[in-house]
Amino acid sequence: CRVFRAIDTMNPTLLLDEADNVVTKNKNPELLAILNSGHNRKGAYVVINVPTEDGGWVPHKFSTFAPIAFAGIKALPETLQDRSLGIKLKRALPGEQKEHLRDGDSPLLIEFRRKTARWMQDLVDIPDPDLPAELYNRVGDNWRPLFALAELAGGQWPDLILRAALDAVGTARDPPELPRLLLSIRDIFAAKKVERLPTT
Repeated sequence: CRVFRAIDTMNPTLLLDEADNVVTKNKNPELLAILNSGHNRKGAYVVINVPTEDGGWVPHKFSTFAPIAFAGIKALPETLQDRSLGIKLKRALPGEQKEHLRDGDSPLLIEFRRKTARWMQDLVDIPDPDLPAELYNRVGDNWRPLFALAELAGGQWPDLILRAALDAVGTARDPPELPRLLLSIRDIFAAKKVERLPTT
């Protein structure tokens, strides 16, 4: 595994697809250790011996700090889950097909990239927001950057990120997903005035 060399020299944003198959304790423990180490900038490094011109070896510190997005069907190892914000995706229903944003030449993505790069140039001071008591330790570390961005964006964003964070840690004031689903099903039966409906 030489991912740490790419991170150290290129400062990339890593997008890892099929992560649940690639990043496991059994298949690739070295990669898992490197990705785990990159959570906090101060401690995000590995020390690897590198050869010297005289044939010897010398320890060298490589940075492992990088933004990373994982995509997979099954759960990631628990150590990575603890260092991540999970977003559960669902298959679109037949009537929910949206525009396909083609990689590299989608005008919408190109515009988004341009505006994001421009916005980043204006960022001088990034706020250090106060977090609710429910977001402590590593959970708070995971959410802090999004709270800072929401504070910069203003408007509805601080409230939206607060609700998302509390919902993610199971303390939101809104009903959880299952009761909302049951209430929606009840509403459909009431609207159609029926006692039976096919699953579809």
